[in-house]
Amino acid sequence: LMREPLQILQSQYDYFCNSSWSELAGLKAGEMNLNLFASGIFARVNRNEVWRHIVEWYQCCWTKPEALWITYEDFAADPATQIRKLGRFLLANEPGQETIRRVVQQSSRDFMLEHEAKFD
Repeated sequence: LMREPLQILQSQYDYFCNSSWSELAGLKAGEMNLNLFASGIFARVNRNEVWRHIVEWYQCCWTKPEALWITYEDFAADPATQIRKLGRFLLANEPGQETIRRVVQQSSRDFMLEHEAKFD
C-alpha cells in the first residue's frame, strides 16, 4: 500500500509551505508555489528518504507479477474493490461478499478508533 506520489508531493507542500513551517523558513504561507517546491524536492532526491524509498520500490517491483500495487487514495475511495483485488492476489479463491464487508468495516478509521488498543 503506497500513497499516490502526486498526493505525497501535495501533502509535503501543504505541510512545509502553507503552515507554520514556512514562517520558520522566513516565508509567508503560500509564497512558494508547488512547481518551485517540487524543483527543490527533486533536486535533492538523493537526500530525500521518502522519494528515494518510492523510486526504489518502483524500480524493484513495478513490473513483477508477485507484487501488488494499491494506493492509499484508491483504497480510501473504494475499499471493497481494493480488498477484492487484494483477496484475488493473496488467496486461491476470491473472498465472498460477507468477508469483504467485514474487512471493509474492520479497516475503517471508525473501527480502528473504537478498538485503538489493538492498533499501534
